[in-house]
Amino acid sequence: MDYGKSYVLRKKTWKELNHSLRMYGENEPPEMQIENMWKVVNFKTGEKLCKPERDLSEFERGDILYPTMHSPEVQAKWERNELEWKEETKKYEKIKRVAHVRFMLENPDLGLVQDLAKTEYGKGVLAESGGAIQLQNRTKEPVSTSGRAGRKNLNLRDKRDSNIALLSSDGGIDNLEGADYYWTMHPNSGACEQCQNMAGVVFRHEPDPVHPNCKCEVREHAVVPKGKKPKDKSEEKPKDKDGYPHKDRADRIKKALKPRLENWADVHRTTPGVNDIILWGIDKALK
Repeated sequence: MDYGKSYVLRKKTWKELNHSLRMYGENEPPEMQIENMWKVVNFKTGEKLCKPERDLSEFERGDILYPTMHSPEVQAKWERNELEWKEETKKYEKIKRVAHVRFMLENPDLGLVQDLAKTEYGKGVLAESGGAIQLQNRTKEPVSTSGRAGRKNLNLRDKRDSNIALLSSDGGIDNLEGADYYWTMHPNSGACEQCQNMAGVVFRHEPDPVHPNCKCEVREHAVVPKGKKPKDKSEEKPKDKDGYPHKDRADRIKKALKPRLENWADVHRTTPGVNDIILWGIDKALK
């Protein structure tokens, strides 16, 4: 069973934090930080791992309020429901702990990881996976470099938040607004586990090799609406000095002018004409 191989830790966005966590979250103990400031997500789908809640919809209200008064039939169904819920909770906890260990092993120099490794929880999850020795060794390893102009061989996961276009639950691709192409990685037979985990992941930009000797295939795909053929790069529409296609620039101008035009209508009780629109100035509208 896949316990955590498809799950990673990702820092919560500002909107996902309540007021208390925004103010004091980073001052909490490390085991509380990793629980409240970070979330476990499936890196292939972007779906957050949620703690399972017990579903009691199949029971009457009286059965829920007075569990000691169940009939034998209801009691058997109650125990079966409770067992299933406990199994789901156990699986959830296992996946979460594996994701925490993976995060600690991949980020040994992070202050949060170093502090977490000193806690009872950190020691426990590392001991379960045999990761304590690996973490100790990784903190002593020098940063290796690849052959690309001496660039640091950064772990591909470090770029995941900005580079990977997440797949939605219905299989559609999100986070590709404005992109003409996306890339996928296809590990070769016998590839290492780190490369295998990249299978099926979608990237906004061409990814760097996972490691210096990586020979996995990277494929480029065109982003096109359904029913349309991918366009040739040589036939791409010319772009303005800001790098935006002309149509996109027109949409930006229209969007920027809209609130001003609505205000004009409120003041003058009429729709502005073509000459009136020019008075606002396109350059100012884009600022």
